[in-house]
This record gives sequence, structure tokens and C-alpha cells, in this order.
Amino acid sequence: GIDYSEEAVLDPVTNIRLGCHHLASLIQKYQNRHLAAAAYNVGHTKVDQWLEEGTITWELESMKKIPVPITQKYVQKVDKAFSIYSVFYPDQLPE
Repeated sequence: GIDYSEEAVLDPVTNIRLGCHHLASLIQKYQNRHLAAAAYNVGHTKVDQWLEEGTITWELESMKKIPVPITQKYVQKVDKAFSIYSVFYPDQLPE
């Protein structure tokens, strides 16, 4: 099992592993890196709510309608970083 104790979470290596595991589970759930990034930032419950309400959709353009400004900016930053990394690692990043 995974150790979620405060001591374990404060360990940088463990924290990165947990974060990567969580992000991977969100990518698997949404099959969409933009929705996964939004859920990583604000929580999957909110993203699910926004999808259900029609606030956002699976389309990239709808990410501009994310009602939490910090999450909207986070998704934009992740997308920009993804574009940069895709230049250096063209065959190693998911679509």
C-alpha cells in the first residue's frame, strides 16, 4: 500500500511519486490532458460538476470558461509547458 502519513507526504521523493500517481489516474479517467490538469489543480469533483453542468466540455477552447481563474491559468501554463516539452520529447508524450 501507499503510505499517506504526514511524514511520508513531506518526503520529496514520496510526494513526487504520489503526485505522479494521482496525475496518471486523472489522465486515465478523463483521457484528456487539459481536463486532467484542471482536476489536478481544483479537484475532480469540480471538473465533473462543470462537465455535467456544461460549463466546460472536452474541447480545448472550453478551458477558457473554467470558472476558477487560478485553475484556468494553471491549465494554460501546463499546456504551454507541454508544447515546449513536445519539441524536445516528440515521441515520448501522450496526445
